[in-house]
Amino acid sequence: MKSLTTSVALLNSMTKVPAGDTTTTTLLTDLWNDSIKTICSIRSGKWWFLQTTTDITTVASQQNYAIPAGVRKLIDVYVTVGTSIYRPQPIYSPEAWNAILSAKLGESDVAQFYFVQGNEILIEPTPASNSNTITVRGRKSVPDLTVDDDTVTVTHIANGSTAVTISSGGLVSMAGKYLRITAPATGAADAGDGQWYEIASAPVAGTSIVLVAPYEGVTLSGATATATVAQMSPIPEAYDMAPIYRTLALFYQVNAPESPRIYNTYWKLYDGGQEAGLSTLVGGLIGQMLESEGESIEGAYVPPIGSTDSLAYGALWYEPRQDASGF
Repeated sequence: MKSLTTSVALLNSMTKVPAGDTTTTTLLTDLWNDSIKTICSIRSGKWWFLQTTTDITTVASQQNYAIPAGVRKLIDVYVTVGTSIYRPQPIYSPEAWNAILSAKLGESDVAQFYFVQGNEILIEPTPASNSNTITVRGRKSVPDLTVDDDTVTVTHIANGSTAVTISSGGLVSMAGKYLRITAPATGAADAGDGQWYEIASAPVAGTSIVLVAPYEGVTLSGATATATVAQMSPIPEAYDMAPIYRTLALFYQVNAPESPRIYNTYWKLYDGGQEAGLSTLVGGLIGQMLESEGESIEGAYVPPIGSTDSLAYGALWYEPRQDASGF
């Protein structure tokens, strides 16, 4: 995975812009952030890696609940009451919602309907009790990445655990960033596994942080392992170069309009030149991403039909180029 700091350094190197040129470096960073958002908006933002869930606690007799700030668009909502889970029906029409309100369903912990109004979720019947859980599943918003990498020292982490102890103090601002414990040469002391782990939370006081996924490296205790904390884009690691290619294409198109061969090369690496009008088909890294990241679970292998004709195969259409991938 390429962090903000790594990506900007790479852009400086590829454009031969010195890091000390803060004006141009800021431009490159802005174009890179814009490219991440553009990629995340492809397919109307319906990427598996943008899915997120957030819990809201019910308040007795309160119908309206603010949609969490990190959620851009709702997918669904469910309510947990003890061991029971209720899936209220989404209502899209204001007229239909008004009809439900006029039915005066009163208060109940059995949620039947929900309606999105502005940045709020309205539940009907109105929740009757405190401390039940409304789980919101939605698409993540994609903020600008602006914080440079930081270095911390990990003193303790156990294999299979999500709890990490660091000597430099945990900060709330670490939540949502990623931690990587440096993996030095085999056999070296205080060696991590070199993998990036998303940080779920970090208390204001103390030296503990919590990871989203369990740590898979060797247990470290009483260690002084060097680790990096960094901001990352939500785009899968295999496509880290896609926003970089788009940034370079835009940069050279503005700053070297007399050299179309340079910026067109980057457009083709990015998406085959489709966005720039060089092709009607999506190719490049974005083409690979569309082919590989359209679902969160790998489907069954479907061998090529073996014909060069376009034949219907269920809901799919066979094309000759599918011979290369097995689909």
